Amino acid sequence: MLRKEVSTLAIAGAMLMMAGTAQAQSTDSTSHTNDPAADSEGRDSGGDIVVTAMRRETSLQDVPAAIAALSSAQMEKSGITDSGGLQYQVPGLMIAKDAGQQAQIYIRGVGNNLQGISAGNSVATYVDGVYIPNSIQVFQEFNDVDRVEVLKGPQATLYGRNATGGAINIISSDPSFTPSGKGDISFGNFNAFTARASINAPLIDDTLALRVSVQSAYHKGYNENVYLGQRMQGQSSTGARAALRWKVTPDFEAILRADYSNSNNTDYLKIRNPKSWWYLISPVDQYVDDPRKVMGDVGASQPIENDGQSLHLRWDTGLGTVKSVTSRRHFDSGPTSLDLDQVALPPGIVNGRPYQGSYLADVTTSTSYYHETYLATDTSKPLRAIVGFNYFHEDAREFQYQYAGSLSSYDRYGKTDAYSAFIDASLDVTPRFTISAGLRYSDEKRDYRQLRIIPAVPWVANKASWDSFSPRVGVEFRPADDVLLYANATSGFKSGGFNLQNPLNPFKPEKIWSYEGGVKASLFDRKLRTSLSGFYYSYKDIQVSQTLSNLQRVVTNAGTAKIWGFDAEGSLAATPNLRLTFGLSLLHSEYGSAILCDSVIGPCNSPNAPALVNVKGNRLPRAPGTTGSIAVDYTVPNEVAGGEVSLHLDAAYRSRTYWTPFEFKVHSVDPQWMTNAQIRYDRNSWYVAGFVHNIFDVLYVSNGIGTGKLSTPGGLIGEPAVFDRYAAPRTYGIRVGFSY
Repeated sequence: MLRKEVSTLAIAGAMLMMAGTAQAQSTDSTSHTNDPAADSEGRDSGGDIVVTAMRRETSLQDVPAAIAALSSAQMEKSGITDSGGLQYQVPGLMIAKDAGQQAQIYIRGVGNNLQGISAGNSVATYVDGVYIPNSIQVFQEFNDVDRVEVLKGPQATLYGRNATGGAINIISSDPSFTPSGKGDISFGNFNAFTARASINAPLIDDTLALRVSVQSAYHKGYNENVYLGQRMQGQSSTGARAALRWKVTPDFEAILRADYSNSNNTDYLKIRNPKSWWYLISPVDQYVDDPRKVMGDVGASQPIENDGQSLHLRWDTGLGTVKSVTSRRHFDSGPTSLDLDQVALPPGIVNGRPYQGSYLADVTTSTSYYHETYLATDTSKPLRAIVGFNYFHEDAREFQYQYAGSLSSYDRYGKTDAYSAFIDASLDVTPRFTISAGLRYSDEKRDYRQLRIIPAVPWVANKASWDSFSPRVGVEFRPADDVLLYANATSGFKSGGFNLQNPLNPFKPEKIWSYEGGVKASLFDRKLRTSLSGFYYSYKDIQVSQTLSNLQRVVTNAGTAKIWGFDAEGSLAATPNLRLTFGLSLLHSEYGSAILCDSVIGPCNSPNAPALVNVKGNRLPRAPGTTGSIAVDYTVPNEVAGGEVSLHLDAAYRSRTYWTPFEFKVHSVDPQWMTNAQIRYDRNSWYVAGFVHNIFDVLYVSNGIGTGKLSTPGGLIGEPAVFDRYAAPRTYGIRVGFSY
């Protein structure tokens, strides 16, 4: 509590200091794509967003690929404060957390729900060019973020490590040589409080600049453990980041970054169906009809600490621009405690069956190092290329203590070394026609050791390595200055890993080929901007986490799948005061021949078990057929009380989503709408805004776990169990802030 009060006072003091020292801005002598002064007032001009998704500073409309980009202003209006909020503004993207705070990210149906230190993600996450390895770390809270770029589809050359689904680039604001600052405080229901502040200070004119940002966020929680009197699914977090920019010469500069964050959030799972086998071995939940209340005798606690340091170098040469990033990141999670059965009873006989209780404790640590250097040649030449290499190393450890009728305890160690080299080149055959090609070589080694402490089992160790060549080819054609046609064939590769229960049985890499064509156009004096794309994926050796018996999970390679669909995104400046933004994703996915364990039928503890079924023709998990979003921004044309009034309304839709490959309705989420609104008043450098998220207080599931029937010596009992993680109810509040 003391640490939280100190951090809150520090942020408030920083905001008052910055407001008191606000001064006129001067012109920055160096061009930077993410000038912190831009969008600092949280108002979006609707102009071109400049992205670096292709390792060059390029207008979003000029990138020959399917990319969604959200500025800081757009995210503020929609209430996006972390990675999870992106899915409501980027059609085709799904991001959810499980009760262990591990993120599950899917783009166009490609992703995974693998857990533990021995498995990677299928959608790569980068923060300021640094690869983020851990499934808990990839769920980022946004602190002084300039923009977020979502790259859809496999990334062969430039972001090709563990990116069969795509990549997410989170770009924070750079220090500039223009004095600036901003800050805000917000209050809301559920005792919500957030304070944020950042200051940008030139230390030596056109040579040295410092940027510092701090934030603190709290709410008491949306749910309640009635037995313990504890609020659950709450938030308590603080964070800080600093960046020092040194322009050594007109052609060479360095940026040193450091960040730190800590949180202790409380989470839960709610058992949805009272006829499940879980209720046969535990007393009937007296709050079964109230999704916001549970009974449990183990308190929820999930402390997480992150820190990182990185050095970014940029050197403009006669041949082109050389960039490098060198980083170290450290991560601690735990001790995490989670009540798995939500029952507040001592061990004994319940409903005629033995009851022993069930809970989980987990501690995870990770230290990783990442380096990348690449050369981007002069863009004014007909032949352009990006050539580079990178290296990644991680040491991770996980200690897990679980009780579910019997005690088990594991100590796990994992080490990863990954190398890659890449080249991506483009040639202007004519001023309007361009061909491009790229190739990436990846080599990855994993070492894994596991000691089962209770009951005692000797060390089990294994190591494996995988390598792959990932090519890409593409064409671009510009029939007019503001129209781009493109087509790409791109491959993707995700390395293999080890099963937690059986390290001697590693799973193989998964691979994918994408064939995509699209058009980007800026029409009617650039008032209408559109991006349309169609795609087809050939996906094989898919890494699938499945339940074999009761809650035992294993990762296998599940045959093949085909995915195809259509994306549309754009914006329309209907009048000088009215802007519409829209997005739509239509997706069809189906498995080829894939033999998986349907634990609803029974356990899969033998090669000929009847529960081993072919899911050919079924949809892939977390691949809804339709996702879409629309946003309306309106600015009152006349001055109001000496200031400006603006209104924002957005809505997002997602069709039925399945969690497992078996298409059981009980293991799915109903179609859902999500709506948000904001009204804001700006005057000079200050503003006040009122906001409401989930306007209609929709009860919807953000993530879930589906299991089969319970396997006992006497046979299968009960119905499949469904564990839900519900998203936030209606939240509302007021925000006051300033910028200069």
